[in-house]
Amino acid sequence: MKKSISQTAALSFVAALALVPLASVAQSSVTLYGRVDLGLRYDSSEDASGQKYGTRMATGTNSALGFKGSEDLGGNTKVFFQLEHRLNAADGSAANPDSFFTEIAVLGISGDWGTLRMGRSDGPFWYGPGADAFYGDYVGGRGERRAGADDKFNSGVMYWTPELAGFQVLVGTTLTDRASINGVKPKHPLAATLLYKAGAFSGSLGYVKRFNEDAAIGGSASYDFGVLQAFLSAAHNDGEGLAGISTGERTTATIGAGIPVSAVASVRVKYNYDDNQDIKTQHAGLGYWYSLSKRTKLYTTASYQKTEHLKSTRALDIGLLHDF
Repeated sequence: MKKSISQTAALSFVAALALVPLASVAQSSVTLYGRVDLGLRYDSSEDASGQKYGTRMATGTNSALGFKGSEDLGGNTKVFFQLEHRLNAADGSAANPDSFFTEIAVLGISGDWGTLRMGRSDGPFWYGPGADAFYGDYVGGRGERRAGADDKFNSGVMYWTPELAGFQVLVGTTLTDRASINGVKPKHPLAATLLYKAGAFSGSLGYVKRFNEDAAIGGSASYDFGVLQAFLSAAHNDGEGLAGISTGERTTATIGAGIPVSAVASVRVKYNYDDNQDIKTQHAGLGYWYSLSKRTKLYTTASYQKTEHLKSTRALDIGLLHDF
């Protein structure tokens, strides 16, 4: 009997030890999140060899796997991190083979004074001309809207001011030491964006002096009228940077709308204009989103695109997206 009690006690002790890491995890603020997006796509455009893409399994937006968390240091001060990997769920390949946490990999600290973060992320200019009915995803959401100046900031340092009367300012640069290109040493970029929110309206205005010394300015606005939400964005890249590095002058503009047709469904429409070194591209997109739940959505979108001196292209996708 004593032996049985001793064995029971030992097993209970081992079980308790096994639960210690689980308790630690349960108390942690670390969150695993992501999304899986898969469907079918028809695309009349051609690859580099001249072959049409045709119909294939594809993703409307890159699937993702991420980790984020924070620690409360007291006095309303927190340390936080976020890591997010992008992938193609059709074959499991990385969206960017050269960078595992290609979307974001940051460590930061925040408090009443604002937020400071370091690492890889979208630069401040990304938030400038950012409004879009499709969030830039799906075939319906194709079309450049930041004039090609929305570079990722590697080894970036970004500061976000506290929000005051609806206004917030983002500033940032990178500490990346780039190799010379054509004998020219790229510079450290510098960017700033002003954000504003008031009720149903949100707007932004951004500026960036890029690593190649091109300068770009862009802005966006959106307003929720209830019966529809309107989106507008525009940007201009002067293309006057360093010889051999500058990407050339470019102007983009986008107008669109999200139109709710029920509590769980909406129609999306978009028109995009892109003048890239005097080569003009026009894109029109139409889509329908239906939410099966708060985390699962069915979608279908279509697009028509015409670039000067090239054949027009058409695309259609239909798929299922699940957030977790």
